[in-house]
Amino acid sequence: MTKATDLLLAYENLDWEVYISLSEDLTKIDSMRIDDELSKQATVFSYYSGLYEHAKRDSEINEIELNQAMADAKIRAQSECEAAGKRATANILDSYVNSDSTCNEMSRNLTESKYRLGLLKSLMSSLSHKKDMLVQISANQRTEKGIYS
Repeated sequence: MTKATDLLLAYENLDWEVYISLSEDLTKIDSMRIDDELSKQATVFSYYSGLYEHAKRDSEINEIELNQAMADAKIRAQSECEAAGKRATANILDSYVNSDSTCNEMSRNLTESKYRLGLLKSLMSSLSHKKDMLVQISANQRTEKGIYS
């Protein structure tokens, strides 16, 4: 598998358990290999930044689809009201949308995609914190080397 495939698979399976595992793996620091950690930090951050943008796109697509489904449901509700000789009030249209199974499914999809987006944002924040910690540890090690030289 390629790195891109692995990342997309992790994204598709991203839930709380995967998030915790990724958090632990991504924020782990090997103090004996600070230079290596620093050299790969930007790449790892870039991977998850790209994955965040992928998730953001998915969320936006889900939102567009939900809006379309809601509009379609309102049109159907209005047609049904007209056929029954009733006035289509905002409450009736909203009730129809809220009871529409397609709208409910798309709403759940949107919630799930926003959840993944938030988890990825948190991972990126953790990577940013890791970078700051690596820089500080590296500076401390340079200072210690200067003291003992």
